[in-house]
Order: sequence, then structure tokens, then C-alpha cells
Amino acid sequence: MALRVLVGVKRVIDYAVKIRVRPDNLGVVTEGVKHSMNPFDEIAIEEAMRLKEKKIAKEIIAVSCGPKQTKKRSGQLWPWEQIEAIDGDNNQTGQMTAALLDWAQGTFASEVTIENGSMKVLTRD
Repeated sequence: MALRVLVGVKRVIDYAVKIRVRPDNLGVVTEGVKHSMNPFDEIAIEEAMRLKEKKIAKEIIAVSCGPKQTKKRSGQLWPWEQIEAIDGDNNQTGQMTAALLDWAQGTFASEVTIENGSMKVLTRD
């Protein structure tokens, strides 16, 4: 069984950056601040790559939701609001995408295996 793996990724303020509140108190300063891929999304990409190395996955597709700057790293944009990552902790993009596509999904996965033709998603506390 060769799978196509879809991973949602998001551009967020880098975890090492000291966050500053905007003068209007309606958010944080993002201009001129270093951004990077959400660390949780990096973990998902790594697991997808492991599946590809094991020949379980044949293709990995990364989809990003966010501002135009996101396209610099992630390719094609989907026109949705920014709704998942370390900055908001809403964790909705994967679930919304799966629902819209009527696909199965696994969240908070630490390991993905195939057993008897079925995918098993393991999580760790």
C-alpha cells in the first residue's frame, strides 16, 4: 500500500524570538521578525519522510495556510486563515482539511505504522 501523505505546515514567528506586543495591544509585532516552520509541522514532515523511506508513502504534499510570505518556503497557498501552530494553538487546519476532503486523519502522531493493510497512528503523552 503506497500512500500519498498530506502535511499541513505553517509559517510562524520563530520559537527563539522574544515576542513583543504591538503598541495597540491587538497582537504581536511581526514585521522584521524571524519566522520559521511551526516545529510541530516539522515533526510531521519528518514522519512523512520516514514513511517514504520505508516505501509506505509514495508522495509527500505540504500545504500551507498563511500570508504571501509563506509561499517562499511552502509552494502553493490555500486561501484560509492562519489557524494552526505554536502561535495560536488552535490546531484546526489538519482537521478542517480532512473534513473538506472527506479523508481519514491522524493528529498528534508520534509514529505511523501499517499493520495488516491498516494504518495505525500512535501518540505519546
